[in-house]
Amino acid sequence: MNSPPPSYGSLRSPNPWTDETTPLNAYGCSKCASRRDRRILHCALALTLFFLMAVFVIGQNTGVLPTLVDDVPASEKAALREQWRRENTEHSRDVTQWAREREDYRQELRFWEVERETRVRDRERWKTEVEAERQDWLTKKTREREQWKRKVEAERRDWWAKENSDHEQWRKKVDTERQNWTHEGEEWARRREEEERHRKEVEHRRQGVWWSEPWKNKGCDASGIQAYSAYLFDLPEDLNWLDICMDMPIQIEGKWFDRPNKCERTKTHVWATWMVDEPQCRVYWDRFEYIGCSPGHSGIRRYKAHLLNLHPGDDWDKMCNTSPADIFGVHYDRPTICVNEKGGRMGIWDIPDPHCD
Repeated sequence: MNSPPPSYGSLRSPNPWTDETTPLNAYGCSKCASRRDRRILHCALALTLFFLMAVFVIGQNTGVLPTLVDDVPASEKAALREQWRRENTEHSRDVTQWAREREDYRQELRFWEVERETRVRDRERWKTEVEAERQDWLTKKTREREQWKRKVEAERRDWWAKENSDHEQWRKKVDTERQNWTHEGEEWARRREEEERHRKEVEHRRQGVWWSEPWKNKGCDASGIQAYSAYLFDLPEDLNWLDICMDMPIQIEGKWFDRPNKCERTKTHVWATWMVDEPQCRVYWDRFEYIGCSPGHSGIRRYKAHLLNLHPGDDWDKMCNTSPADIFGVHYDRPTICVNEKGGRMGIWDIPDPHCD
């Protein structure tokens, strides 16, 4: 059997404090209604208070109501507001004037920029034209200078050629005259020497003085020098033997010598010695060797070389001390010292060197 549905009254909320009213809850509580009324009253009072406050503030700002902070009258406030309005109006006018002037200034600035760009373009064009003219001028001047240099160089060559030709002719003439004069002088000197030798020979032979056949001394006397000696015979006792010896000419190896290098005398003989150039007596140095810095001498380095082309009987020490040498382009008349070691006779040169401490 179907039972009837329950009544709506049995569905009442067990919570008596709920404020929700629905079709299923037709029983609203009285406390909820009173709370809504109070809320509405509070809202109305708040709106009224806000409206009164707004009216009060507007009245104070407009000068209708005096303020509680100061005691400025409303008329003075109105005057101040009028002054502020005028100042604001003047300020707006000044701002407008300033904006207009700024726009004019910007317009002038744009015009100035355009004019400046135009002047810059004109200046660049002018610089280009000036540079082109300068380059043309330089090219022209360079061409003219080159032509002038070639002309001057040609004239200078012609002048030098003429001067050299004239100088060469003059030099040849002078050389010819000098050679003729030298030849004449040599011929005159030779004749005088022959005449003097002939006179001395005739004079000495008239006195009976004469040289024996000269002989070559044993060994060389110096580098490139051979000593020859000869006896002087039939010296008069009343004459000075040394004067006659030093003034007596002789012929050795086809060459005449007016006087000897030295004259000597013993109890039985008088003889003289001549130093004659002899190619066979020339000695030369072997390869130069560096032997280090000189001991005991700061700033001196030493080189040595062996003496070559010595012959038996040669005075090696004298030949060593008379043999010149060229070391690194510097000429030395003789070595610093000459030594005779197991390796042979050699010369040693001391050469300045700042690297030797």
